Amino acid sequence: MLSLKDLVIDYGENRVVDQVSLSVEPGEVVALIGPNGAGKTSLVRGISGVTEITSGSVTFNQIDLISLKPQQRARIMAVVPQLSFMGGAYVVEQAVMMGRTAHMSWLGNPSDEDWRHVEAAMEVTKTKSLTGRRIAELSGGEQQRVMLARSLAQNSPLMVLDEPTNHLDLQHQGAILSLVRQQCRVRKLAVLMVLHDLNLVSLFADKAVLIVGGRLLASGTPDQVLTEEMISAAYQTELDVIPHPRTSNPIILQRTFRE
Repeated sequence: MLSLKDLVIDYGENRVVDQVSLSVEPGEVVALIGPNGAGKTSLVRGISGVTEITSGSVTFNQIDLISLKPQQRARIMAVVPQLSFMGGAYVVEQAVMMGRTAHMSWLGNPSDEDWRHVEAAMEVTKTKSLTGRRIAELSGGEQQRVMLARSLAQNSPLMVLDEPTNHLDLQHQGAILSLVRQQCRVRKLAVLMVLHDLNLVSLFADKAVLIVGGRLLASGTPDQVLTEEMISAAYQTELDVIPHPRTSNPIILQRTFRE
């Protein structure tokens, strides 16, 4: 289980994450939500070791993630950053093999086991047909699937994703999140992801964690958190929440009309 307790992150005198506590169980998808500037990405960067944590703890199965060296942390946690992160010069299989870096010897030569993990990850993400193509040649949806394949090849029990559907169309948004949810169930991964689209949170997340001004405002199932009163107050705009006609999941509509 991933456990954050009283997490605080300061950028100079500016406190961007303030006493946040949350947990993610194996086989569970937890979505971090909140308005722009709420502290979601800062929290993810703190968990992944990119940003220094001021105080509090981040543990996985009681292992202190903050004290680990990057290679040790990578064996526990795989990070899928926003789409623009990956360089375009690599071919697809090289990019996916990067997920095995933490498991390689100091010589950096991939073993047969490394290749087995890469091939398995490319199989489930349907990226084997992209073998030999450069990342720069791929569409946004294809690039995101490659990044997800890299994360799965890492074979870590914890996966952290920062806006995995950013810049993707409706088809690719659903495909990526369906794949994340399916692999979460099959591999018993603990998955924490930042999402802006609240309707995707409703459809694909087991739990939603609402952060506003760096503080945790609410945590629970999408039904519990995505309420008209709660979301309208957090995003400071009038919203309607109605049940999905097929699934009854809460669907969020902006209460704005053209004149």
